[in-house]
Amino acid sequence: MHIGTQLWLPLGAAALALSAWGRFTVARFWLAATGRMPWRLMTFLEDAHRRGLLRQSGASFEFRHVRLQSHLAGEGREARAGTPSRAPGASLDGPSRQVGA
Repeated sequence: MHIGTQLWLPLGAAALALSAWGRFTVARFWLAATGRMPWRLMTFLEDAHRRGLLRQSGASFEFRHVRLQSHLAGEGREARAGTPSRAPGASLDGPSRQVGA
């Protein structure tokens, strides 16, 4: 192996691992490989936006429905496991808000 390769390959790998882009790439690959995120993330987000599940605010996407966001965040798992995720009798939409009061 060439001496330059022996020096720059580990340094380049370390720089990639320490950069924000490198950590993002590793996390994206890991989440997709374990089935927690689609491989084609932007295609998935654009499809969800087109179907009305997400809204776009600048360069980011936001959930239109709080209950869907809570369910996908795992708050619904506690209820299925037998542990109540909210107080009995509490509204599913959270605290009520009065407009104009």
